Amino acid sequence: MLAAATGRTASSAYSHAAGIVRQCAGMDIHWPLVGWRTRVLTIGRFSPARPRQRGATALEFAFVFPLLFLLMYGILVYAYIFLLKESLAFVAQEAAESAVAVDPFDNQNYVDQVRQRAQQTASSLLQWLPNDQRELVVGSNGELVDVDLVPSGEQRFVRVRLEFVVGDLFPSIPLPLVGQAPPMPDVLRAEASALVDATRAESEGG
Repeated sequence: MLAAATGRTASSAYSHAAGIVRQCAGMDIHWPLVGWRTRVLTIGRFSPARPRQRGATALEFAFVFPLLFLLMYGILVYAYIFLLKESLAFVAQEAAESAVAVDPFDNQNYVDQVRQRAQQTASSLLQWLPNDQRELVVGSNGELVDVDLVPSGEQRFVRVRLEFVVGDLFPSIPLPLVGQAPPMPDVLRAEASALVDATRAESEGG
């Protein structure tokens, strides 16, 4: 009886002391489900496992972050290049179709009017580009837009060509054993043709 009372008294005192530590230090206390003599007081703030976990997390972040950054950067770069390529193809087609709409009956210099119409159309459709990038494609007044009248048998086509020199549009990231990343094309090209109406071709030739 005396031993049991002594054990209960010691357990109560130990629990009371643990409560005081919890209130004063504001720390979590974990009690293993074993006898009171072998209970271990574990204070979370001084647990040796948590600094190790924080160090492992920082190390994992240091390895993963460059890969994630390179992935996101590559997505943005290729999305813009794809947008440029599709835009050049659309502009070339629209410029060619607008050029064949020139009426040879009302224009003495038919070829010059066709070229001028295509260049103006290309310049106006690329207004959304920054000025320095737009001038790489069409020039200051559309003079870089290549416009030709191409014969094909008894028919004639208006052919429009556009080029965009990528150059240093996006900075590349040097990687060991890989080289520059992401790889980018040097030049983007687009070409489109439109058929000149037969009656217009005959009147222009006559």
